[in-house]
Amino acid sequence: MVVAALESFPLPSDQDLREVTLLVPIPVWRAYTAVVRSLAGCTRPRESAGDRDTVSTPHLQLLLGAYVTLDHARHAMAPLRRVQADLVPLGVLALTRQEIEDAVRLHASRQAPREQWATRLAPPA
Repeated sequence: MVVAALESFPLPSDQDLREVTLLVPIPVWRAYTAVVRSLAGCTRPRESAGDRDTVSTPHLQLLLGAYVTLDHARHAMAPLRRVQADLVPLGVLALTRQEIEDAVRLHASRQAPREQWATRLAPPA
């Protein structure tokens, strides 16, 4: 099961974390830690959903905020990995324009370009 795999995922030691913080710029470290918090927050709604096949609007908004945070971190870390972080093409979301704006405002990292994301993700008028 995915949850069991996540529970056994090895986390870095305190010493490793101290070394990493000395090597990466503060904005990149903030982006990374925001992603860790967002992804941890995403497991709770899945666990509470049980066997239901539907995902509620608040949970969709939480997932969207985590996606925006993850994408921001991916772009922030790209220069350190010497790769280019291209845009990920997204389809139509099952959220209204207001729900998307609320999701980005409430759940995306403050460091992410939230207004740009809200505009990019908004459904066609």
